[in-house]
Amino acid sequence: MAAPKLRFKEFDQKWGVDALQDQIDFLAGYAFDSKLMSNEPQKYQLIKMSNVYQNQLDLTRNPSYWTKIDSKIEKFLLKKGDIVLTLTGTVGKTDYGYNVEIDKDDKFLLNQRLVRLRAKQDLSDSKFIQYRISTDKFFYHFFYSSKGGTGNQSNVSIEDLKLLELNFPSKEEQTKIASFLSAVDEKISQLTQKHQLLSQYKQGMMQKLFSQQLRFKADDGSEFGEWKKRKVSDLFIEIKEKVLNQNIETYSITAGKGFVSQAEKFGRNISGMQNSNYIVLQPNDFSYNKGNSKTFKYGCVYLNEFDHPIAVPNVFISFRAKVTKSIYEKFYAHLFENHYLDRRLRLLISSSARMDGLLNVSKEGFFEIKLPSPCLEEQTKIANFLSAIDQKIEVVVQQIEQAKQWKKGLLQQMFV
Repeated sequence: MAAPKLRFKEFDQKWGVDALQDQIDFLAGYAFDSKLMSNEPQKYQLIKMSNVYQNQLDLTRNPSYWTKIDSKIEKFLLKKGDIVLTLTGTVGKTDYGYNVEIDKDDKFLLNQRLVRLRAKQDLSDSKFIQYRISTDKFFYHFFYSSKGGTGNQSNVSIEDLKLLELNFPSKEEQTKIASFLSAVDEKISQLTQKHQLLSQYKQGMMQKLFSQQLRFKADDGSEFGEWKKRKVSDLFIEIKEKVLNQNIETYSITAGKGFVSQAEKFGRNISGMQNSNYIVLQPNDFSYNKGNSKTFKYGCVYLNEFDHPIAVPNVFISFRAKVTKSIYEKFYAHLFENHYLDRRLRLLISSSARMDGLLNVSKEGFFEIKLPSPCLEEQTKIANFLSAIDQKIEVVVQQIEQAKQWKKGLLQQMFV
């Protein structure tokens, strides 16, 4: 018998210990014949492993459908409030144990390698069950009971799961806890939606600004002139300074995120013997990573916005603005973020990716690309406008992270 550290004052009874099967009805998924599945939307959609990832239900990932059900399959129809848990993952990893709550009746069918958890109505609250199986204590026992499967596959047995013993309060306290944590989740959901809307707004504004569909005016109210087109080599120079024996932290580029220290990205510095050949990037210098990704199919360019120099791989094409009064670096940072280079880089690629995963883009070809070159005042207005949106997005990102950390703390303190 035990009690949590953080508790509603109207409850003072100790939490009892129950096997999960005492609180939950279990049902293993069915091995639907893949040959009979449809890729076209039908009355029922199968919930597969790929649809339950990082505690999110994504119905767009490799969707499969089923036309009709019979008495044999009917019991695999999911109900609103059911919890679906993934049981299979990779040996040595924690890429399973994800759970989602079903929000519709009789629309989804439970596929194999998943288990349906349904709260026993007289004893437990469905939402509480979902939070209960999201705690560190549950995951400790979950992964401890994991066993090797085929190849590098790891599985958790439903029978082992049923016998797992955890602490449970009365149903009334379960409902109270679930309602409180649901309110926290709603706040996180609202902030996430706000982040999405701000990101969409910025994307739309970049499209309008860089296509010149929307133009700023000068401070005196006059119209800015037409944008010129200038080669990269007219605006920037290649950076060739090597690290040699300097003590400069090494960074890589992550598409969609920008410069990330190798220690953070890989858990260690991976430059090794090549470190001395890395290129020194000063604040406001650019680097083009020729590696393709889902976010940037033709590679990506990022600006060093740190207030200190960084070292980057010499396979990147690194460049800085020429000493001139016609360039505002953040304007070009936003321009590159808006995939301006994609069509131009596609024309430069001589063949598919090389053996090292990098695209065949030559330095000579890269510096021949033409970029828009509005006057410095218009560049500054555009960049400052978009950077102001970025600041708002960053505030929301921090709020989301704070809310998630708060919820994590609540899960630790409100459960035994």
